[in-house]
Amino acid sequence: MPSQIRNIARFGVASVAGKLYVIGGGSDRVDPLTGDHDRIFASNEVWSYDPLNRVWAQRAPMLVARAMFACCALDGKIIVAGGFTNCRKSISKAEIYDPEADAWAPLPDLRQAHSSACSGLVIKGKVHVLHKGLPTVQILEGGGSYWAVEDFSWMQGPMAMVGGELYVLSNSCIMKQRGENFADKMVSCASEFQSRIGFGMIETNLATRITDDALSREHLRLRFAEDLVSFGM
Repeated sequence: MPSQIRNIARFGVASVAGKLYVIGGGSDRVDPLTGDHDRIFASNEVWSYDPLNRVWAQRAPMLVARAMFACCALDGKIIVAGGFTNCRKSISKAEIYDPEADAWAPLPDLRQAHSSACSGLVIKGKVHVLHKGLPTVQILEGGGSYWAVEDFSWMQGPMAMVGGELYVLSNSCIMKQRGENFADKMVSCASEFQSRIGFGMIETNLATRITDDALSREHLRLRFAEDLVSFGM
């Protein structure tokens, strides 16, 4: 990726219309003397990657520079919310990107901003924003006109929606969230997950089979990524 930011991290990733979008984030390169992240903890950069032509292209920047934020694709558009500014201050700002128009527009602010990283999921056609270590979830309602706050008390960890089911990677095990009054179901467990840091779990178009023989009947369209930006670099 031709960004001038070195060792990019804390970015958002979404896939729309066959292209991969890498959004925001900042440098993970730390000056050993000052502890500074190359003076870029958060940015508003947006890059798209065309896998057919193997070409990166810079797109319109976000309205607000951010890192460690929620990022989701919904109905052909990309929604980002929350995160941290370049001064490491938590923000409640949200915005939506139209890839066809290559333009960003503001959305209502989150109801709550927290001093922890957040992530996003699309569940039943609605964007859900989750903050690490907190049971509350903020849901974009009313066609994008306001955020509602719900207490779901979900397990903590990277999450993905597959076939209408919510899966979470927790303590090196993939668990299926079963909802209220139902116990969570363990799908697979692998010790090598414990050796990874800064990775995510995303749904892909092709099914990836869990190789645990005891659970070989389970299929998840999941991929584990330590550094999604490595594609095409």
